[in-house]
Amino acid sequence: MLRETVAELPTEFGNFQIYPYRHTLNNCNHVAIIKGNTSEFETQSVMVRMHSECFIGDALGSLRCYSRMQLQAALKMIEGAGQEIICPFIYY
Repeated sequence: MLRETVAELPTEFGNFQIYPYRHTLNNCNHVAIIKGNTSEFETQSVMVRMHSECFIGDALGSLRCYSRMQLQAALKMIEGAGQEIICPFIYY
């Protein structure tokens, strides 16, 4: 995996950082949404939410899948925990 960049991601659930990655073998894109100081993640327990992307649900709000509601619930939980948390999202 090759990290492309890091950017601030303000949401209605709080402020996060977004880390886009590119898989070097098949060029698939992956995104990690992170809350907290990543340098401390090795010494602390970290909550992780694996999310399987559904473009029509996540981005367009389609009611044919539940991914958007799951994504919103995860972001709300992460913001409410008030600790160093990482939340990776897998995009195929």
